[in-house]
Amino acid sequence: MTTQDLELLSQYLDGELPAGDVARLEQRLAQEAPLAAELRRLKQADDAVRAFAEQGAAGGVPSHVAELLAPVSQSARVIPFPSRRGRAAVGFAIAASLVASVGLVLAPQWQAGDDGPLLAQALETTPSSADEWLTLADGRSLRPVLSFAGDDGRWCREYQLQDGGQQWRGVACRGDSGWQTEVQVGEPADLDNSGDYLPAGADDVDAISDFIHRHAAGIPLSAAEEARLIDQHWR
Repeated sequence: MTTQDLELLSQYLDGELPAGDVARLEQRLAQEAPLAAELRRLKQADDAVRAFAEQGAAGGVPSHVAELLAPVSQSARVIPFPSRRGRAAVGFAIAASLVASVGLVLAPQWQAGDDGPLLAQALETTPSSADEWLTLADGRSLRPVLSFAGDDGRWCREYQLQDGGQQWRGVACRGDSGWQTEVQVGEPADLDNSGDYLPAGADDVDAISDFIHRHAAGIPLSAAEEARLIDQHWR
């Protein structure tokens, strides 16, 4: 199960998936039992969060938690892609709700440029994954999260990077000189490399989602599309 698949399922649950993509996803759901099982799991989790919010509205949970989970926070639950290239969106409903409910401390935000040839080489050849980390030669750990087409014709990839007790999330795009990090923010570190996806704080999510909103030309690539581009050296 790739991160792209999880995001498509979340977007499908939020009703934000374009009609053509809905048909393709539903065809896959009919053919891929693990994908259908994951959709059921996500829906159960989403229903549980909604029920928790409704309980809060009735006075069953603290008001500040209920407000964070209320349906009116739709803009905080969905990270949109650019409408000028089609109304594609990546939904993070469940993740955003869980972040709100546990109150994660925001990680400091900072920009970065080039992270060196090791990162660029890894982004060139490593498929996106929901749980597998690649150890670079300098000891850092990398996990590409998703890939998408930029509105300027470049291919771009969101990734997570770990170095000891520090972890970052960024987006790099491929130009004539290779992969260049465009935006990068700090986030809580997954120190044991367990594979659990730890969302950044709201400000950090905004830095990443704003870049994607401004520069993505469509929904993330499927695993097959990404694999084909890797084989073709992103051409």
